Amino acid sequence: MRPHGSSAARLATALAGAIGLALAACSGDDDTPSTASRGTTTTAAAPVAGTSEDGELRLGLLLPMSGAGADLGASLRHGAELAIEQINDAGGHAGRPVRAILRDEGDDVATAAVSLDELVAEDVDAIVGPASSIVALNVLGTTRREGLVVCSPTATALALDDYPDDGLFFRTAPSDSLQAEAIARAVDQTGLTSVSVLHIDDAYGRAFADEVAVRLGTRSIALAADVPFEPGASELDDEVARALEAEVVVVIGDSTTGARAVAEVLRASRESGTPVVVNDTMRGSTIASSTTGLTSRDFARVTGVGPRAITDDLSFLQSLRERSPETEGMFAVGAFDCVNLIALAAREASSSAPSAIASRITTLATGGTRCTSFESCVDDLAEGRNVDYDGPSGLLQLDARGDPNRSVFDLFTLDQFGRELLVSSVTVST
Repeated sequence: MRPHGSSAARLATALAGAIGLALAACSGDDDTPSTASRGTTTTAAAPVAGTSEDGELRLGLLLPMSGAGADLGASLRHGAELAIEQINDAGGHAGRPVRAILRDEGDDVATAAVSLDELVAEDVDAIVGPASSIVALNVLGTTRREGLVVCSPTATALALDDYPDDGLFFRTAPSDSLQAEAIARAVDQTGLTSVSVLHIDDAYGRAFADEVAVRLGTRSIALAADVPFEPGASELDDEVARALEAEVVVVIGDSTTGARAVAEVLRASRESGTPVVVNDTMRGSTIASSTTGLTSRDFARVTGVGPRAITDDLSFLQSLRERSPETEGMFAVGAFDCVNLIALAAREASSSAPSAIASRITTLATGGTRCTSFESCVDDLAEGRNVDYDGPSGLLQLDARGDPNRSVFDLFTLDQFGRELLVSSVTVST
């Protein structure tokens, strides 16, 4: 996801009924510590990275508890805590309860860096989080050096696809490479063959646009123009005019300038009726402030694509809301799956050592007997079976890098006020 501060409006509307979050990428040096100020440190002698074993499984929850991402962070925390509760009801790890330690990811890398230091001082074995791709790319150098397992439920940046993480980083959220495939499919369904990609000119937008172009090329759809626009640009007339030289316009942006770009494309293409395909940041009412002069007919030309944020597993949702009635469940299943995968790996390895956990996570979500809960998976493991943990979504599957290689994406359009209307869903695989 993009930095929390740039998506406040959309996160607020998401919990009111729209489902979505801005997903961002950026470049980073895996061996360079964050430039943010560091927080609390510990003077205790540290164990050898990735090999500590004391019989207790300690999970750090590095999630946004403050700032614009607080609602999302609360939903993720509820999913993680539900999993921990069920795991402990089923015997925990090595006969001891799994211990969770919550720290605030906040709005920025500085807050997350301080919280990460505190989790390291607590000698956690694994971390669920961070939520933000920007934060992930800034803290993975530290977690790698500390030998900690990290599982993010929402970080989807393309820059994380091939991050040199020593096999310690996993995701239950689909990479933007899968969203690019879903966008290409949506374009293909228009039947038109000339496409422009109008995208925010930052590391997130450039990488995303390049991947969309690759996916379009596999369908013999011509990329007529690659049109970048500056984040926060006050004028987009020239960029919109260039983009509209094609038959279809794909817009990849954030919830502010990107939303305004969509509105301007719609206004400028009334006569041509050009179809517009947008990424997930347009979910909710992010375009509402730019709707002057637009009608329901204009918005009907929009097809949006975004990863499914709320599972349709009613049993999971009921359990989640019985425990936390206030939650909307946005991406909670991703945090739930992260916790279960870590705990199952520790159970199979008979060890809470991070290196032992990391060596087993992908195999637990790849092949074998299908199971959807910690308890049922443990029963299968006890009988000597290989297991395939699918979780409440029913389709979690990780590739060799620890990334989902299939995921469900929602297709949505917009109502007369620029708010999301769910149309259908599609499962995308690599």
